[in-house]
Amino acid sequence: MKTVVLKFGGTSVGSIDRIMNVVEIISSYKKKKMGVIVVSSAMSGSTTESITQTTGLSNSFDAA
Repeated sequence: MKTVVLKFGGTSVGSIDRIMNVVEIISSYKKKKMGVIVVSSAMSGSTTESITQTTGLSNSFDAA
């Protein structure tokens, strides 16, 4: 079985409509009986918020 690695983040997951498009892309590979590994990073505009939340959880977080 062939396997494909798909990476999504930023504007590609920036709204519900865009996330649904990502779902369709993933589904198309699954329908072809391919193995799928999905890597997802932060939504557009949310990285700074995620860093702020993480630093509130741990003193050892390195934002650099």
